[in-house]
Amino acid sequence: MSFITNRWVRGDDFIGRSEILEVIHQRLHRPIWLLGNRRAGKTSLLRQIEWLGDTGVWPDTLALFWDVQGAGSSEGLKEALLESIEDKPSILEQLDLDIDELEQANFSDIALKLRRKIRQSKCKRVLILVDEVEELVDIAANEPGILGALRKLQDNGERVTLILAGSLRLLDLDESQSRTSPLLPDFLPPVLLEPFNLEDTQQLLIRGDIDADLAKQIHDITFGNPHLIQSLADRFIRFADLDRAMEDLRHHNVLDYFFRSNFACLKQPYRSWWTTDDLLKKLSDMDPSHKDFPYLRQSALVRIAERGSLLISPLLRIIRESGRTTMEIPFDVPQSEVDSYTSTFDLIDALRSRKQAPNFLPKPVFEGDIDAARDFVNAPNLNILYSTGEAESHLHEVLDGATPEYVSGQEANEKSAVFLVGLFLFFELFGQRLFADSEDPWQRADLLVDRDANIPSHTKTGDKLDAKIGMILLRCLRAKPEHRYADLDQLAADLLSAHS
Repeated sequence: MSFITNRWVRGDDFIGRSEILEVIHQRLHRPIWLLGNRRAGKTSLLRQIEWLGDTGVWPDTLALFWDVQGAGSSEGLKEALLESIEDKPSILEQLDLDIDELEQANFSDIALKLRRKIRQSKCKRVLILVDEVEELVDIAANEPGILGALRKLQDNGERVTLILAGSLRLLDLDESQSRTSPLLPDFLPPVLLEPFNLEDTQQLLIRGDIDADLAKQIHDITFGNPHLIQSLADRFIRFADLDRAMEDLRHHNVLDYFFRSNFACLKQPYRSWWTTDDLLKKLSDMDPSHKDFPYLRQSALVRIAERGSLLISPLLRIIRESGRTTMEIPFDVPQSEVDSYTSTFDLIDALRSRKQAPNFLPKPVFEGDIDAARDFVNAPNLNILYSTGEAESHLHEVLDGATPEYVSGQEANEKSAVFLVGLFLFFELFGQRLFADSEDPWQRADLLVDRDANIPSHTKTGDKLDAKIGMILLRCLRAKPEHRYADLDQLAADLLSAHS
């Protein structure tokens, strides 16, 4: 049997979580924040709640699943919401909604209309299940009014329940510019999505004919995280050797992606621990009574042993104590892609090592000299170069490696570094420079500032571009910094996950 590790499950495929489902069911009179870090099972839990409503197990309940990942703006939220509604005929019918009419409205008006339709309907309880809600952090930074629009979906818990699923990054939500009452306090305290207990783990693994004793070993190694449980169990079935299965997890970057992305979603100072050499010591010194300990436990980083001692994840120890790089490309990735991704990870490390955030990449980096990215001096402003009589060909050469912040004269930051990694990978994959078809350097500069990149569908070798890589590139090469990855760690985690 192959376990299900990279997609959500519900119904007969859904295991465990009975306690948290009961907690949620008893709290439907108020908004709920389902707090879980990466790969904790949030999407599956939301889909199971949807299934419980669809099948009548939770009577008089109509549920709408709404995935906002990648929305990027209020317009993106609107499109994602309409897609969810369109995919749910029962919502359309019971609320008497007209998709064509909703298409003409903005997100705020749609939220208000949806609330009115719910009040006019015979529905006793409507659950709006919002997945990947961290997306609101970046959207609200650019469009503060979006939070007021979301509040329009609530009706004090009378008939509508908003259930948000996301990590601690939601605490980065800045509501200082909102003209309405803040959104987040209504959802506090969050409901914590804990790891599987031993019984849930054994119930899950018996489906793969894994006996209770081996299931306990896997539970102890993974600290009960459902993604790690199934990933490790699936490899054990293939190799019939637990040590070899763990090594395969490390080699295919599953562990690096899991822990890197989990740290990226913690709050500070824990978020920055990932890049320190004494990470394991910092975790071992953690006081279990500290108010933040549950979040580290929920992320499968630490747990309390039966005798009360603190344990650190054995899988985290593997990648921190092995002395080997964790940024490896799996052996089964086509050789044509290996050089591109290896160089990209090398560039990420080089940019991380800089004391000053870069606003452009010099030409030698694109020619393979990654070390040139470590200590170059940022380029003078384009206007200064022009005023000194530089030829247009040299201006284009600078724009080949320039960020929108360089062009507009803004100070470079880590999101500028994200854009530069995107530029490099774009060139590696397609053999092209961004907006290089524009002969006028000033027109090209305007395009860098105002327009997101157009990602080709095929690489320079003629191969079809992997959809995940395309989405990663697009998020790197957004013109507006607030729409890019927050930092290089999150970018690296997604690059690794694309081939996990």
